[in-house]
Amino acid sequence: MGKSISMENVIGQKITEIRSLTDEEAIEQQWEVDDNPLVIVLKNGVKLYICNEDMSGPGTLWGFGMGQPFVVAV
Repeated sequence: MGKSISMENVIGQKITEIRSLTDEEAIEQQWEVDDNPLVIVLKNGVKLYICNEDMSGPGTLWGFGMGQPFVVAV
């Protein structure tokens, strides 16, 4: 696992992209390229990866809104 950063680098930042990782980004994270993981890119360049519990691969970003649960998919 990488080092921790201050939540100030995340809170209040604008989301500029939600997309699939590039092949290069997936390889950097030591994930399978074919897994199609998601990344949330913030205006300041911080990338948030949606990963499983042990951080060994992609996971699911889900939430609750408008009275029902939802899953974010690209």
